[in-house]
Amino acid sequence: MFQFLIFLFPYVIDFKQDDMFFFLKKINSLFIVLLFWANGFAQNNNQIIFDNYEWNFGTIEEVDGSVSHTFILMNNSKKDVTISKIIPSCSCISTNYSHEIIQPGKIGEIDVTFTPSGSVGETFRSLEVFDNEGVCIGVLEIKTFVNPSNRSIQERYFYTLSDFVYASRININFGYLFKNQQITKSFYLANSSSNDISISIDKSQNKYLKIEYPKVLKPNDEKPVSITYLLSDDNFYSTFVDTFYIFINNKKALLPITTKALALKKYDSIPNPPMMRTYPSIGKLNGKKIKSGEIEIYNDGNSNLEIYQVEIPNNAKTNLIVGTIIKPHEKFIVKCEVLNDNEYQINIFTNDLIRPYKELIFK
Repeated sequence: MFQFLIFLFPYVIDFKQDDMFFFLKKINSLFIVLLFWANGFAQNNNQIIFDNYEWNFGTIEEVDGSVSHTFILMNNSKKDVTISKIIPSCSCISTNYSHEIIQPGKIGEIDVTFTPSGSVGETFRSLEVFDNEGVCIGVLEIKTFVNPSNRSIQERYFYTLSDFVYASRININFGYLFKNQQITKSFYLANSSSNDISISIDKSQNKYLKIEYPKVLKPNDEKPVSITYLLSDDNFYSTFVDTFYIFINNKKALLPITTKALALKKYDSIPNPPMMRTYPSIGKLNGKKIKSGEIEIYNDGNSNLEIYQVEIPNNAKTNLIVGTIIKPHEKFIVKCEVLNDNEYQINIFTNDLIRPYKELIFK
């Protein structure tokens, strides 16, 4: 509590110098900090914490244009942090954020604007936030249901599956999947022709994946395809990447649909968790036929960081194995070799509560 009073003191001192608008803005910031404090976030000094990681805009009209939301983050670590870049999953997302230093105990803001033009129905988008060391400090998601305007199907759908059938998206990321948890996401199919079109889908081999789809698209129909993951057993620490094709009047579509989910074990909260940090963000490959590269894994937390799973390509090898322990404030140098490949990645699962999964990319 004494630390929080120290944080509060400068705001009280500056009151005489500020106009009412600036003072109210500071009061709002203090209120947000109190929310962080009330939720117990201030008890852990090794994290960058967001007020929430997902925002739902509800139902919006495409014709009404852009909608915005502000995510608040708190630097709950012991070092200065600067947001260096934010990578959105779609060009329909724009961001505005301060490039100034966020000192320990201070908060920052990220303004996110979604432009619904071209979107239809249930829509999900994500953003990766990186600090000045190239480390991803948070993945934010927004979702909404877009009621389309009266533009043509060809103008609103970006992916052409056949001469008259279009898809709203073809890559669907489900994020984390836990035991007995069911996650459903959708995309839309549209028929721009004047005839009925039959739809079928080749069944995925993944027993955890279920697909529901319209068997027929009538003229000008726009109907959802629902995809559901349900992890019903203990198949933890796996990356599910599933690809399937839609058949339109018994003819294979021009583009596949790809889904991705990460199977994890749900961890119990611990008071002093490990915290993984990697450097550089992309490992550089050297050599000719056999290429090698390195990425360092740091544990900035106060308990052991344990490697639960390592997924590598068939033509690669690494010194990082399941069961590797990285002690607090120490590092492990991941050394990799790959044969005849210019780019590849290693997927790792750890007991880091904030980022249990990480892609180590080499190129």
